[in-house]
Amino acid sequence: MEKIIISARRALLVISALAFWPDVSLANDLLSLEKAIELGLPNHPRLQAAKGNLDANRGDFWEAVSPENPVLSVENEQIPKGLGFSHYQQQNIGISQTLDFPLVTYFRGRSANLSTQATRISLDLAKAEVKGEITVAYVDLWISSKRVNLFDSLAVTAERLAYAARRRQAVGDATAIESDRLVVQSEQIARDQEQAHLEFRLAGITLGQLINREIDSETQLIDPIMPKMKTQQEAYSENSVAINQRASLFGKATKMQYHAAKLSWLPQIELRLFKQDITGERFWGGEIGLSVPLWFPFGGRANLLKAKGALAQVEAEQELTRREWNLSITEAQESYEIATRRLRSFEEISLPASRRAYNASVRSYEVGELGVSDLLSSFLQERTVEIDYLSALGEAWRWKTRIEILTAKSEASQGISRFK
Repeated sequence: MEKIIISARRALLVISALAFWPDVSLANDLLSLEKAIELGLPNHPRLQAAKGNLDANRGDFWEAVSPENPVLSVENEQIPKGLGFSHYQQQNIGISQTLDFPLVTYFRGRSANLSTQATRISLDLAKAEVKGEITVAYVDLWISSKRVNLFDSLAVTAERLAYAARRRQAVGDATAIESDRLVVQSEQIARDQEQAHLEFRLAGITLGQLINREIDSETQLIDPIMPKMKTQQEAYSENSVAINQRASLFGKATKMQYHAAKLSWLPQIELRLFKQDITGERFWGGEIGLSVPLWFPFGGRANLLKAKGALAQVEAEQELTRREWNLSITEAQESYEIATRRLRSFEEISLPASRRAYNASVRSYEVGELGVSDLLSSFLQERTVEIDYLSALGEAWRWKTRIEILTAKSEASQGISRFK
């Protein structure tokens, strides 16, 4: 009897210690969500790719408005037989330049400019996506660290429950069914504990790669604060978000290409300036020529059909983007609202109730009204509710981050109205 009392007192001491189980990260190396974004954003491969794409599009603009290279010609005529090339009687030196019709150049340049505007928005979207990726990775690591602590305490408690059940079965105070059930429960929690530790290590590797910094046991994460939701009018305007504005700009750029193709029947302009040297006398002259669009029914028609097909394709993709955005934002918004209601339910009902039940079990145990197994079971239930709460918290963070990406706005989009 004395041994049982001592064992019970030890169990209460263990439970008290587990209730205040320390975090995995205990060192002085602090890392906040804002700091993680600051470290990871500049050198993220996705952002670097978006910057490279923007530079390439800027090059496309200059290529679209640039004329062909001029042609310099030197012609020596009337050279007597047997003499060198320099013994000419007449010399013509000229330079010629071929230009597309100005209206065609205008539409091509405007198309390239609109594409560059769209690519700038792509860069801002890449920033929003990278911030979201780092945010999710940070929150996953933060939650994983807390799950590890909870599963460690659960594993110790479940093991003690299984041990107590076997002891009680040995003296005839418990059935084999009860003992086996607790042994299986202990084994399952031990496997969940291993999985929690694996997820914690993987989350640390993921965040470490994103911010180019090693995450170890010396890293202490500061609790992130979830930003407040925007109003529906401010956040969910279909025409104000960067995703739809980018699609709109690409559509306008393709339409400019279509206009340029329709004008491909217009002639090219050839300008030529020349100098003639005839037996020591010099003359200056110039020429203006226009190309004849003789083969427009063939080459021009081909360009027009390709441009028309590209325009139809991009308009369809623009509509698909709009529909997908509407569906995605509806899903994200309603899922986030469900997640926040679930969080409130945990915070207002489940967590307080489980803690009250555990505290009541401790008081009952102290006055001898409750056994060790019942006390451990109450503690096990309280820890399980906290694990479920962490899962709900992670889900809310993921949907909130998804909303931030879908409703991201771009500074580059301020110039869209100029191209309508």
